[in-house]
Amino acid sequence: MIIKTVLVVAADEEGQDGEMPDGGSLVSESEAGMTASGWCPQGLSQELYANLRLKAEAIVNERLQSRIELSYPHSRPEPYHRKLGPYAAYQEMVELVKTYKAGASQGETLERYEMLRTYAKIFRSSGPQARP
Repeated sequence: MIIKTVLVVAADEEGQDGEMPDGGSLVSESEAGMTASGWCPQGLSQELYANLRLKAEAIVNERLQSRIELSYPHSRPEPYHRKLGPYAAYQEMVELVKTYKAGASQGETLERYEMLRTYAKIFRSSGPQARP
């Protein structure tokens, strides 16, 4: 027998169904959330999948906020070098990195994420969290 999908479901003792631990509602969808909800595992209702996805994202964001070492601002972009592109693009990337909040529940859009990915291909990160 081959297991194709593993689903882990956990109940939040503090929150009620349809609410995030911080009291926010799961009803509001971000652009990234709507895109992710387009795919749903076979045999799972769209509503249940959306609730699971949003609760999982809320848990991840809560853990990122409570553990400073897991947050993203640790890595810094490489110092500017003219071979990598125009200085204006480098400055735009630095500003985007400073203001970027991980996760759709933080208000980020797929457009900003794609911009960040594009810059990451050009300007590599450095610092203790950078990959060799």
